[in-house]
Amino acid sequence: MLKSQTVSLIKFLGKRGVPKNTSHARVPHPLSSSSTLPPSFFSSESSKQESVATLTSTSQLPPRFQMPKLSDAEIDEVNSGGADCAYLC
Repeated sequence: MLKSQTVSLIKFLGKRGVPKNTSHARVPHPLSSSSTLPPSFFSSESSKQESVATLTSTSQLPPRFQMPKLSDAEIDEVNSGGADCAYLC
C-alpha cells in the first residue's frame, strides 16, 4: 500500500512586527475630500484637561457600579458550586 503525503492547508505568514516606517503624525484620511484637518480637531486637543479622582472605598461609587447584594440562597449556591441547584431550582 502506498503512503499518501498530506499537505497542510494552513499557511503561516511568519514573524510579524511593527513596521519601522510608521508615522504617528495626525493626518486626514487618504480618501477624504479635503486634504486638511478641520480646525475643531486641533482645538479639542489643546483643551484636554486630565482629572484624577481617588476613591477610598467602593461604597463611594454610584449604585450601578457597586457589587449587588446577594441573598443567603445565592451565597449557598455559590459555596456549593451549583451542584444542589439542579435539584432545588
